[in-house]
Amino acid sequence: MIELEVMLFGMLGALTSLAMGIFITEGKSIRLNILLVLVGAFTGWIGGIIWVAMTGGLEITLFALIIPVAVSALFSFLILNRISARYLGNTYVSKQASTWALVALFILAFGIAYTAIPAVYSSTANVQTFSVSPIIFNPNEQLITTSTYTTATNTIPMDIDYIGSSATLSTMAENPITSSYYNFKIYITPKVPWTSPYIKMAIYKDTNEDGKLNQGDVLWSDADYKLSTENTKWRINCLWQGDVPQYGVFTSNGKMLPIFHANDITKAKDETNINFQNTPEGFIPASDMLSWNQQGLLEQVVNYATVNGGETTTIQGKAFCSPDKAGQNIIVVRTYDVAYASPFMDAQPIQEKIITFSVTTTPQDTTIAGLPVTSIALILGFLVIIAFIVAKKEGEL
Repeated sequence: MIELEVMLFGMLGALTSLAMGIFITEGKSIRLNILLVLVGAFTGWIGGIIWVAMTGGLEITLFALIIPVAVSALFSFLILNRISARYLGNTYVSKQASTWALVALFILAFGIAYTAIPAVYSSTANVQTFSVSPIIFNPNEQLITTSTYTTATNTIPMDIDYIGSSATLSTMAENPITSSYYNFKIYITPKVPWTSPYIKMAIYKDTNEDGKLNQGDVLWSDADYKLSTENTKWRINCLWQGDVPQYGVFTSNGKMLPIFHANDITKAKDETNINFQNTPEGFIPASDMLSWNQQGLLEQVVNYATVNGGETTTIQGKAFCSPDKAGQNIIVVRTYDVAYASPFMDAQPIQEKIITFSVTTTPQDTTIAGLPVTSIALILGFLVIIAFIVAKKEGEL
């Protein structure tokens, strides 16, 4: 997936630069158009690497596809402006054109920010009040000693899909190396209305590597991963100690807690934009969470965010893969509806999805034709320099 995203960015950049070159110079210089293609491929490729590193490569939006087009067009514009005296009769690109180019880039940036706004879901009023025992929070890993439900009822037909990667500016990999993060995104699409949605999720070390949750598997510490890292309607459980939010909590005494999909909740606490000091990177929640303290649940769902048939709801997360996580691990995702199951009791899920990922001890770069994605960027950069030298020597720059 990573290599396809970066290749797409590079191709869009190359095609954009080539189109501009042929249109403006009327194809009069093959060397110049080769230079533009290489510049477009290079800038598009670099843009793809940056996009994957910043987002984890979990999604390509419409505005993401505009990025390589805009960046390669800008660099092509600068090059063509340099040689416009030769091909445009000593008429340089006007300041008005430059102004409009800047306006277009601002519109692009606004559009990218707009894609971060979550989808709007219709509301279903909650008619229940949940009274539950306090969270029994264990910050350590726990051995699974009892069997759990794995048979899905399929009461509400739905599809669950996912994408995952571990990417930085230097390493493009599908699977993480120890002491790095694994980014993942879950897509849930019901085929009929999912009226009062909630899910349960947790991460386990798959000790026998069979891709299933069994006795003997090890539940990760809740402190090692985070969910709902984007602006979303999924309400992660948050444990407060005094006036300080300590952890996003996913399990209590080894059992998974419900994560409600809600438009509105009561507000005893508000975790939005609070910096969690116990996390290495200082995690800041993008949306309000469901608050708990040592005495129990502090907040209630007011309105569920109903997911209509054919709509897709997503939840994104990241997991820190400490050295003891080396080997195969699984993310267990179970979907429920309050109308069919009590959220704080064991129940058969509507649907279950097991996501497997491996944590390696050495980097496993994604390659294209045997070459790492980041190395190809260096090769393209080298070719751009050679093309510049040739064009300069021939008097075209």
